[in-house]
Amino acid sequence: MSAAAETFDSHAVAAIGIEIRAARAAGVTTVAVAHELTRLDSPDPRVVADALCHRTGFRGLATGWRVLPRVEAELLVGHVLAKDLAYNHACMETPCAYDLAHRFVATFPAGATFVTNVSAGKTTSESLNSWDPVSESTFDVVVVVVCGDSGALLCVQDED
Repeated sequence: MSAAAETFDSHAVAAIGIEIRAARAAGVTTVAVAHELTRLDSPDPRVVADALCHRTGFRGLATGWRVLPRVEAELLVGHVLAKDLAYNHACMETPCAYDLAHRFVATFPAGATFVTNVSAGKTTSESLNSWDPVSESTFDVVVVVVCGDSGALLCVQDED
């Protein structure tokens, strides 16, 4: 089995999702997992990301997804857990946010692909001000993790 086709522990992702939702004191946080999202032998990560978004009530971005290196995905998740998207106010203690981000990302195999709706160069800044929306919320940041035809989604939504 190739690294890209490796799977992940859905139960571990769900457990971390419960912790994340309990700890983030602002907006709406969604963590979702789905398998068999496409029928392609070698699915395009953007197709899988769109399928997972549609399945969870979000809009897909087709070619608008930006691929992230694993370390950048972890930093982005940590940042959006720690700070609200509207005013950059603290939503949880920074060390807790980055610990949860690390644990979330660590549940996926080395061959996983990470994609986001955040524009290039904006994932580690204090102000995330350029993204393609996936929801009706004023602000949203989503990271989708793709492993073959399976995926996990972490979406943070905040209002102005």
